[in-house]
Amino acid sequence: HIEYMFAELTKVLEELGISFYGESIEEYGEGLNSKVYIANSSVGKLIIHIVNCTSEHDLQKIDKKIRLVGAKLQEQNAIPTAQIITAGRLAEGQVFLAQKFIDGTPLGKRDIVKGKIIDTYNVKKPEKYIVQWAQVILKIHSIKCERFGYIDVNIDANSEPLTGKYHSWFEYLETEAKRWLETLRTAEHLGEKYITNHQFGQFKLAINSLLQKNELLFDIKQGSLLHWDIVNPSNVLIKRGKISGIIDFEWCAIGDPLWDLVFSESRLQAKYSELSGIDTETIRKKLLLYHPLWFLWGTNTHLHRPEILNVCLNEFITGMEKARNAGMF
Repeated sequence: HIEYMFAELTKVLEELGISFYGESIEEYGEGLNSKVYIANSSVGKLIIHIVNCTSEHDLQKIDKKIRLVGAKLQEQNAIPTAQIITAGRLAEGQVFLAQKFIDGTPLGKRDIVKGKIIDTYNVKKPEKYIVQWAQVILKIHSIKCERFGYIDVNIDANSEPLTGKYHSWFEYLETEAKRWLETLRTAEHLGEKYITNHQFGQFKLAINSLLQKNELLFDIKQGSLLHWDIVNPSNVLIKRGKISGIIDFEWCAIGDPLWDLVFSESRLQAKYSELSGIDTETIRKKLLLYHPLWFLWGTNTHLHRPEILNVCLNEFITGMEKARNAGMF
């Protein structure tokens, strides 16, 4: 299959005037839903992502979205991201993404260990990168957008801001949380449901209560570009003591900047608070609200990976309990 895929990709790049040296292809890594390759071309080294799409990828039309967002990010010189050469669909349905190579090694990685999400770092003193990390997150959030939620891929990137499909952040969360929960209700593994109909009913009422009671906290006047997974250290590349690249924008959307801090470490939250001027109490409250909703979304993203889905489900349930115990609903 690989030979067919890269034959297709060679044709696509040739139409853009780029010679693709197929014999130089090497495997470069593997994501949760993708294979990553490195290859030489007439415009330098390229990173090639081949993504096995989930229904959530298809919903967001990620091939078109990545091209659109990539163009906007390249306008922001202060944000170290790879230049997107092209993205599209292969004949067998996978999404491909060709981008310029960024030199650097991941700051760390995110693993599941005994049912828990654990971040580990590839450097002895990760704290020396906290300031840069918070600064880059703020730069991404400085890209102001219209509306909220999933990005409309039909806009003109040259003349229009990135635009979401929902009129408000609250509308996005209220509508999508219902869909995420309904998808979880119908999902099963080896003939077993992840949640019972009774649990579904309880969760539905709890989510509705959490949203309705905190509607004012969700009242965001101006949406920002969200990376969606930027606090995962595997998405931060470093070289010679500096952050050299931010990768993996596949889930990016438009919303409240604090959504991007879910499951981040306290040092990063503190530095973001200091640099953004958002007080720590507001961050604490919003992360209590967003944690269970972010992981409910995660159950939808990982429907085909039971181990990850179960971890996300557990984080959703415990997150709802923490929010309830804190008097948030």
